Amino acid sequence: AAERVAAVSAWFDALPARALLVIDDADLLDDDSMLVVHHLLVTRSASVIAALRATPADAASTSFAPWLDDGLLELMALEPLLEDEVAAVVETHLGGVLAPALLRAIHTASEGNPLLVDELVRHNLVAGRIVRRAGVWSATDLSAPASVVELLRMRLVPLGEEARRALTLVAFAGPLAEST
Repeated sequence: AAERVAAVSAWFDALPARALLVIDDADLLDDDSMLVVHHLLVTRSASVIAALRATPADAASTSFAPWLDDGLLELMALEPLLEDEVAAVVETHLGGVLAPALLRAIHTASEGNPLLVDELVRHNLVAGRIVRRAGVWSATDLSAPASVVELLRMRLVPLGEEARRALTLVAFAGPLAEST
């Protein structure tokens, strides 16, 4: 495990410019991944955006607390989008007004998560379930993508070889098996 931590840290250190590392579900990072993040923060080899499912009080009491105390991380609470905010995002994307039933369905299914709002709209547009009639967007049988794997596949296929290679290097760092 130490070799992997060193390899990932060395890769970031060798980059010609400061990198941006985005971590989703940072509260689920294993110890080795936390060591890499610590190295990147302390050496300022990368800027880090870490999303975690916690209240600000929870985050301040986690393993992120020393980094918050030292000013290496800044805490920003993100709330789910409200229904009117979902309407604004989707109506801007689609260029028209949403039927109230479609808005409720998207907001309920996504729970206000912007990524899920976007994916629900994309998936259902491609599937022909979201249609425009008389200037108003509506849907029949709104559905979500079949799985996270499908979602990732849809996102990765259009990327170039260099981007996929970079993602492979980042994936190299984890997840690691928990020690017992």
